[in-house]
Amino acid sequence: MIWIRITKSGGESMNGFLNAAAKEQLLKGNILICTPCIHNPQYLFFKKHYYDQNDKNVASIIRDPYEKALSSWKWLTKNPKGMERCEGIFKKRTSFTNFIKKAQELRSNFDQVKNICVTLSNDAHEKDTQEYKEYWVVSHMESSFDSLNFFLDPRKVELVPLEKSAEFASTCVRDGLDFNYPNFNPSPSSKRLNKKERALVEKIYEKDFELWEAAQKWKR
Repeated sequence: MIWIRITKSGGESMNGFLNAAAKEQLLKGNILICTPCIHNPQYLFFKKHYYDQNDKNVASIIRDPYEKALSSWKWLTKNPKGMERCEGIFKKRTSFTNFIKKAQELRSNFDQVKNICVTLSNDAHEKDTQEYKEYWVVSHMESSFDSLNFFLDPRKVELVPLEKSAEFASTCVRDGLDFNYPNFNPSPSSKRLNKKERALVEKIYEKDFELWEAAQKWKR
């Protein structure tokens, strides 16, 4: 099976579970974890092997687009680690509206920023550049649809709602085995979006709402 990890959609929990289960030899079969990044070796592996053997199952977790956007806002403007990764891009106490507008602005320059960043090595100093930080923000805010479409037609993916992650995880382990599914970042946002804020999310994540609706039909 191939699992595509989407940002702010339970990826850390599922990634941690799959790696731990693989280490303990609990999985039913081999699982390839893919992250949408063209310079990631997993991408090249996927392109080579999936299209040669397209009978493989491809799955991904889909999150409520409103919650996904709020989670990104909290991480990039309030969490110390997230704030450090994009230092200088957002003002202190950035409102949700200004955050989304800034992300849209960066998105409009995405191709230019991406071309700059592909030349960067893993050198920590180069990752401190403004261009890399902008690239990181845009990548972090990538829509679920675009993340999946990076690999293949999203309609070919088994879409699992975030709330049923544990149920999906149980289908990956061998029958009759007990397991604990980690939940590293479970908390929904306490903020409630107003009409204008919801409209902003609906604009940037338009196609994600279709995926979210399709994911509601998932059954174990």
